[in-house]
Amino acid sequence: MDPAAADLVIAPMRRRHLPAVLAIEEQVQPRPWSERIFRSELGQPNRCYLVAHHDAEVVGFAGALLVVDEGHVTNVAVETTPDSALGACVAAAVQKASFSKTQNGGSFSYPFVF
Repeated sequence: MDPAAADLVIAPMRRRHLPAVLAIEEQVQPRPWSERIFRSELGQPNRCYLVAHHDAEVVGFAGALLVVDEGHVTNVAVETTPDSALGACVAAAVQKASFSKTQNGGSFSYPFVF
């Protein structure tokens, strides 16, 4: 396993992550989402947004719109970094993440394995 992958943590996105998420969004998207859009998305019961942490720093994120048993990826971004292995690990984690809405009040699970 790549050393970067061993230190990568995937967690639910929270409002406290938005400054880092917005910085990444500005780096990589030609038409970046605003803070207002992210706050709106985080408040929707059928959305799931995750962040990837490496050394306590947000290095990527992904989001999905969930409808019944299907998901639509709404946004994905990985910090631009000279460490291409880290970027590949974040991308792999996002790709392998399983966004699923549970039936008990809308909490989300996000299992993944490298």
